[in-house]
Amino acid sequence: MEFYPEARRRADAGAGRLDCALWFKDDGWAGGDIAALARYLDALRVLGPPHGVTLSERKLEIVLPAGAPPLTDPRVFAASQPLAAGGAPAPPPLAQGNFSLLGAAIGSAAYGAACVAERVEAARALLAAVVAVDDPQLALRLVSRCCSFGKLSFLARVAPFPVGMEQFQEFDEAVRRAFEELSGVFPSPAQWRRATFPVRHGGLGLRGVAPHAAAACVASLTASHEGCVALDPAYGHGCDAPGSPFSLACAALSRVVPALFPDDPTLPTEYTQRRLSDRLEGRWLEELRDGAPPDRATLHWQLCARPGAGAWLNVMPSIDLGQAFTPAAFAVLLRRRLGIPVYAHEDHCPACQAVCDCFGDHAVACPAGGGRTRRHRDELAALAASAGHAPSTEVPHLLPDRPTLLLAPEDGSAPAQGAAAGRRRPADVYLPG
Repeated sequence: MEFYPEARRRADAGAGRLDCALWFKDDGWAGGDIAALARYLDALRVLGPPHGVTLSERKLEIVLPAGAPPLTDPRVFAASQPLAAGGAPAPPPLAQGNFSLLGAAIGSAAYGAACVAERVEAARALLAAVVAVDDPQLALRLVSRCCSFGKLSFLARVAPFPVGMEQFQEFDEAVRRAFEELSGVFPSPAQWRRATFPVRHGGLGLRGVAPHAAAACVASLTASHEGCVALDPAYGHGCDAPGSPFSLACAALSRVVPALFPDDPTLPTEYTQRRLSDRLEGRWLEELRDGAPPDRATLHWQLCARPGAGAWLNVMPSIDLGQAFTPAAFAVLLRRRLGIPVYAHEDHCPACQAVCDCFGDHAVACPAGGGRTRRHRDELAALAASAGHAPSTEVPHLLPDRPTLLLAPEDGSAPAQGAAAGRRRPADVYLPG
């Protein structure tokens, strides 16, 4: 913002000075002498409104240095002029021991857990609103993109591990209940675990916060280490001591992926959060697949992890583009994806009399009745139409007559010289021009 330098100049025009004033978009933090801070706030109150920025008085918080006695009068930081009818607002609260900085809780473990719990409750309300959406395909996309891991990943990065783990687990359970309510699909614990894997690994992309909290903590400490050392060369001493959040997080990760860190890990590590989460999920996949027989469930999961097998989960639902499923069809797709039976029991296929399994595998692949051919044909025609062509299906008489001397016609009838010369198969899909 262009008025920030002027606000800083006014703050320094008097007794005391600002040590720093940091901003990230519309969130700010300033430190320094009390008189300079009071002038800085007054400058922001005056300079901000002409630029469309209003200081949120209810969000102001005064934080004393660690160990300082609470002798500061918070009224010094109240607005010096009335801001609205009824006079100036109440002075900002004075934080003593626990406070929040840019969404990160700083203080006791109990305070940190309470802050996480507050955010979880807000996220629950968002999940409830998304579940109310009539379209389960759209609702699931909103949950996976906006309301699950990404909603609390920042808290997992800034909370000292294992603070907030109980609240993260409650949130993960709330995501599961939201999925069940929006889809009408109720997976077992093993099937839900599969749903938490990325789409590229055969899941639904509903990653849990609690299982990845340790990775988030280590990655955050690593990413911020260089900047923290630049601000304070003494930063980092004791960060890797036994019982520290970094040490506990590394131990938790090493229990899943042995040899991930050296015996005495130190900051910074070589890992980003993406790399750590990939290592965790890779190890979990190895445990699940190596310990399972090569049965239908294991093979089906491997097929679902093939490139492109989960593309339907990543598209934006659109009726106009032919990318929308009916709720019933979408529920069937989710069941098949997670290995949940589609039918209550096995039966005989009415088209070919083979066994029709309860997972719907035979129903998808049955060659009888022409269903497989029609799906192939109609899908190609739909793709061609979406590209601007004018396709026609089953168009006859496009190929020249075929000689039938000692050759069977393409329609499978008995050979007869001259009897089936024009019996050429029609084109499945024809694109004129």
